Amino acid sequence: MSELGTARIEPDGTFEVGTTGYWRLVFEAGPRGIAQGGGIRVQTPGEGHSIFGLPGLEHLGDIAKKHWAGTARGKRQPVRVAARVTCSRADASVQATILPIWDVPETIWNSATHFRIFAVTLSKGVLKPGDAITIELGLEERDRPMRLGRSAPHKRRSDVVYPVWVDTGGHGQFEPLADPPRIRLVGAPACYADVVAPSVAAAGRSIPVRISLQDAFRNPDVSFEGALQVADRSVSLTPEDGGVKHLDLAPDARASCARVEVRGAGLAARSNPCRLVDGAPEYNVYWGELHGHTGISCDANFRGGVRGRPRDAFEYVREVVLCEFCGLTDHHNAHVGEHGSPSHHCRITPEQWAETQEAVRDAYEPGAFVPFLGLEWRDSRGDTNVYFRDHTGECIPAGITTIREIWQAYRGKDVLTVPHLHPHSTKGHGHAYKDELWVENEPEIERLIEIYSSHGRFEYFENEPHFPKAGMDPRSRRNTVQGMFARGHRLGITCGTDNHGATPTILGSAKGAVRGSMTAILAPELTREALWQALRARRTYGTTGARIYLDFRVNGAVMGAELDATTNRDVRAVIHGTGPIRQVDIVRSGEDVFSLAGEGKEDLTLAWAEDRDGETADYYYLRVLQEDTNMAWSSPVWVG
Repeated sequence: MSELGTARIEPDGTFEVGTTGYWRLVFEAGPRGIAQGGGIRVQTPGEGHSIFGLPGLEHLGDIAKKHWAGTARGKRQPVRVAARVTCSRADASVQATILPIWDVPETIWNSATHFRIFAVTLSKGVLKPGDAITIELGLEERDRPMRLGRSAPHKRRSDVVYPVWVDTGGHGQFEPLADPPRIRLVGAPACYADVVAPSVAAAGRSIPVRISLQDAFRNPDVSFEGALQVADRSVSLTPEDGGVKHLDLAPDARASCARVEVRGAGLAARSNPCRLVDGAPEYNVYWGELHGHTGISCDANFRGGVRGRPRDAFEYVREVVLCEFCGLTDHHNAHVGEHGSPSHHCRITPEQWAETQEAVRDAYEPGAFVPFLGLEWRDSRGDTNVYFRDHTGECIPAGITTIREIWQAYRGKDVLTVPHLHPHSTKGHGHAYKDELWVENEPEIERLIEIYSSHGRFEYFENEPHFPKAGMDPRSRRNTVQGMFARGHRLGITCGTDNHGATPTILGSAKGAVRGSMTAILAPELTREALWQALRARRTYGTTGARIYLDFRVNGAVMGAELDATTNRDVRAVIHGTGPIRQVDIVRSGEDVFSLAGEGKEDLTLAWAEDRDGETADYYYLRVLQEDTNMAWSSPVWVG
C-alpha cells in the first residue's frame, strides 16, 4: 500500500459503452491516514461514469438534492446526481460536493482534469490506515443507475482511469494516487457499416473500397467475426481486422457512377457514389474534418470530460471514419482570466502545442493520410480556425489579441485562417456582435470560410433547412457567407462539425451518434503539399455529412477559380448524390438564378448559360439539397 492509500472500483472488469448499472469507488487510507479537514478528490472521466446520470431522469442522491456545477461560460446550473458518499468509521463524518471549475485546487489541475470532480472532505474525526471512503455510483434502492460513457477508448486508451488525489494533512495539499482505479470500456456490436469508395476513379479499373463496422455510438466493433456480402463477393472479417476491411472491386465497366452495396450480419449499407471517368481524373476528391477538438480544449474537458488526445483523434478519423485528412483546432483564446475563472484554461500550453505538433508529424503518411496543425482562435471578431502547413508551425504567442494582429504576424508564412459566422462566439465574452469587425479581410491568409457546422447553416439570413441553433442565428444579413461575398471577400467553402469528443466528424447524443459535416478537397494527390495548395486555391466544397460528388465549373474553370470579366458565362455541373436529389440551385451573386428539380434521381448533369454585361463582376456557386435534407455547397467561381 502506498503512503496515501489505495482505490478500487467494484465491480471492475470490461464493460460495453452505454452500460447502466451500479458501481462503488472505494478509497482506503494509507499509513498516513487522513486528518480532519483532509479528504479526497475523485474525477469521473467522460468515458466512464457520468455523474449527471441518465438524460431525462431526475436523480436524487444523498450527496445533496442539488449541486451547483459551473460551466465553461461561468454560469451556475443545478445538477442532480445519483450518488452517495459514506465513511467506514462511526466516529467520523464526510461532506461531499461536486466542484465547479473555479473551485478545483490548482494543485490538481492538469490537461486531463475538468469540473466533474467529487470533493469529499472529512468534516469530523480522522481516518486511520485501512479506513474507507465509499462513493456509490448509482442508487439501486431508488432505481437510479449510472450510465457508462458513449465513447470507447481507441487503441492506446484501452483503459478508463479515475484519477484520485488525497489531502492527508487537512491543509489543502492534494497529492495524486500513483495507481488510480480503472475499468475497460469496449464498443458494442456493430449496427452501422460505413462503406467508402473513392469519389472519382478511372473507368475500367478496380477501385479500393473500405468498410468500417461501428456500434450505435460510432465506436469500432473490433471483435466482429463473420461474413459480409460486398457487391457480388463474400468477404470474411475476424477480430484481427478490428472492424475494418479494405478490398479492391471491379465496378461495372458500362457505368458512369458506381455504388457498392454491403449486406450481412444484420447490416445493410451502400457506399458513396464513385464517378468513373475516362483516363486519370484531373483531381481526386479527398474527404476530412477541419474543425475538431480534443481533451486539450477547455470546454471539451471541463464540460464533457473528454480525455482523447490529438493522436487518438487522428487515429479515429483515419481508421474508423475512413477520412483522408483532418485538422484539429483546440481552443486558444485571445483573453484568459486568472486561475479560478472559467476562461483560465482556454489557451494551449507550450507542452500541449508540442504534443499536437508531434501527433501531426507522426500521423502524416503520404498517399494515405494528411493531418494539419491548427487551433481555434477567439477574439472580439468571433471564432476563427488557424491552420499551419506542417507540424513546425508556431502557436500564436501571448500579446497577440486580434485577428488583424495574427494576419500581420503571419503574413508571408504558410498559414490559413477560416472564420465561423455563429455570433454566439462573442456572446457572453464581453463582446457584442459588430458588423464592422467583419469588413476587413487578408486575402492571402483568409482564403476559406465555414458555411455549416453542428451549430447550423450560415449561408444566408433565412437558412432553411438547417437553421442555426438558438443563439447562433446571424445577427445581420451581412454576418453570413453571402454577406461576406457581398463585401468582396473571395472565400472557398468548408464544413466542419466542431466536434468536441476527439472523434472528428461525429456528432453524438445519449441515444447514438451520426456522421457530421465534412469538407472535400480537390487535389491531384494525397500529400500535404497538394492539399495545402488546394486549400489555398479554394478547390473545396462542403457537405452536411454525406459524401456527395460535385464537379462545378464556370467557363471550364473549376470551383475556387477567378476569371477575367467576360460576357458569356457557361455553367456546368455533375452531381452524384448519396440519395435522391430534391433540388440543385445555381447561385449568382447572392441570387438563385437557376434551379433544377431532382425528381427522385441520384445522378444529375446540369448545363446553363447566360450573357452578362462584360463589366459586371459576379460569383457563381452550386447548392445541392437531397430528399434526406443532406446538403452540399461548392466553392464559388468569380468572374470579373
